[in-house]
Amino acid sequence: MLAGSLRRLREAPGALGLLSTLARRGALDIDGIPTHMTRAERFRLYRLARESAGPVLEVGSYLGASAACLAMGIAERPAVEDRSDRLYCVDTWMNDAMSEGNRDTLAEFRGNVSRFSDSIVVLQGRSVDVARGFGQRLGLLFIDGDHSYEGVSADIDAWLPHLRPGGVVVFHDVGWAEGVQRALRERVLPAARRHARMTNLAWAWV
Repeated sequence: MLAGSLRRLREAPGALGLLSTLARRGALDIDGIPTHMTRAERFRLYRLARESAGPVLEVGSYLGASAACLAMGIAERPAVEDRSDRLYCVDTWMNDAMSEGNRDTLAEFRGNVSRFSDSIVVLQGRSVDVARGFGQRLGLLFIDGDHSYEGVSADIDAWLPHLRPGGVVVFHDVGWAEGVQRALRERVLPAARRHARMTNLAWAWV
């Protein structure tokens, strides 16, 4: 347990200190929302959202832990005009890709992110279908939906054209999901301007 904590600190220096500060201010509940993401990964999402410009969109919102971090990052951007950008959350909220089985999680998601309700736009449906009617240019895209190669590839094809030049695309579960690893390697990294990763999170500027 201690070794894991030290590893997370090495992956994201300052993560626990900043997240604890946000939690004390009541701005972000670190552990209250169930999630498969580590604190270090959530901190990285917060930083990437804070450092980007333009709307943010995530594919696969589950119960809202990642959405809370992304929304907080938008709210704390240095430029005041960039703080009004929206976070678009795309999911069926039927637990389609979760091992715990199908159930309706939309009400739970809304409750968990209620403090950010003014900046979050819920787009319920299948990712590829939602993308067809989407008209915004994104500064950051977070893909954490179907982890099969076909599923990740479909999300990339559907949403990457909506990303602004120089925008960042982020992938979760790159540490173990072979479909995510292959899609990232074959369909994103060859055209990336630069990229970086942690154990289970990767991001690239395209």
